Amino acid sequence: MEVPFGQGRPVWVDDVGFDIEYHVRLERVHTQTSELKGSVMVDGAHTILELADTIPRLAPMVTRFVSRQIPMNLVVTNVPGPPIPLYLRGAPLVETYPYVEVIDNEGLTIAVVSYADTLFFGITGDRDVMYDIADLATAIAVEFDELAAS
Repeated sequence: MEVPFGQGRPVWVDDVGFDIEYHVRLERVHTQTSELKGSVMVDGAHTILELADTIPRLAPMVTRFVSRQIPMNLVVTNVPGPPIPLYLRGAPLVETYPYVEVIDNEGLTIAVVSYADTLFFGITGDRDVMYDIADLATAIAVEFDELAAS
């Protein structure tokens, strides 16, 4: 299900198979996300979220309301960053730390931002729900290496 939110970026609930080969899984994710981006199932949610964008003070309240309506425990978001290095008074920006707050009914959030041909991950979790967050971070790095090798 796609829920447009903020600056036209979509959010969706997805069903991804993890018992298939890497290249097949990547193609499946690409196909599903392309189809979801064209979905019209969430016009009501779109209206609510447009209202939140119009009145910024309502955004946190609307986000919490919508998150309670959609059964989920994982949020993953990506933000395209600048493809070229940035500098401040001659000092290069070498890393960035994306962050998405864990809210009610969520156990884990993963934010990914690209910067100068590098991906940076921010993994935030509720330790009562997800006690092995460091293991997840390691597993993500291993999976990316295996995907690149396939």
